[in-house]
Amino acid sequence: MSADAPQYQHFIPQFILKNFDHPFSCPKAPTNGGLSSIIDLDMRVTANWQETLKSAVYYGLSRHFQEHITEFWMSFCTPLSEDEEFIPPDPGSHVYEGPTVDFQDKSTGEFIRLGPRFHLFAPISPLLMIVLRSKYLPEPHEDNNPETNAGRQLYRQIEIDSIYGPGTKSILEDLPVYKAINSCSTLVNRILRKRPGWDGQLRQTDTFSFPFFKLPTHHARIINGLLLDHAFHGLTIIFNKKGPFLDFL
Repeated sequence: MSADAPQYQHFIPQFILKNFDHPFSCPKAPTNGGLSSIIDLDMRVTANWQETLKSAVYYGLSRHFQEHITEFWMSFCTPLSEDEEFIPPDPGSHVYEGPTVDFQDKSTGEFIRLGPRFHLFAPISPLLMIVLRSKYLPEPHEDNNPETNAGRQLYRQIEIDSIYGPGTKSILEDLPVYKAINSCSTLVNRILRKRPGWDGQLRQTDTFSFPFFKLPTHHARIINGLLLDHAFHGLTIIFNKKGPFLDFL
């Protein structure tokens, strides 16, 4: 690999991989082949990874993976209180948060229930949760920049409000998380700006700082409620402490 061709090591959460592990075969992408194509995907800055993936795996898988990478950003969360924990079902890798709206097919009269996906949850343990948050939701560092905030509001109106109705919101709209800060950026008066002297080039040596966000009881209970609402898909509910589990129930 040449020195001027930076390559990024992309972290692929386990729940993303699980979403592609379907019990069916496709001539274009058997399960194992699809996973291998995703894991081995060249995602260098100069690589056209989205087009490459489309030609390598079943379209539904490539679209799902692309959505996770381009439409969300990742945060690591843990309960603030030592007396609380997450209560993930098994499997719990497909749980998402967002309001649903019924659309009627005029030709058949049938209703289809759809909705925006504002958050995706990947339980790692009772004390650790990966949360993917939609790029259309508030992000404190970016929203302190009036231009960035105005752009987000415009795209939200186009992509969310125009489809699902004006004022469509997440029940975790105020989740206290923010994007990882990379080595090319710095915080100035709570506004994320380019680091002085940065030449605009992305490099293999660039780094990202992912803090662990401690979620207040209110937010932790909302997430647990969403997880338990989906528990009927599996046979197991995982918890570490009996007391917090019974208290939540």
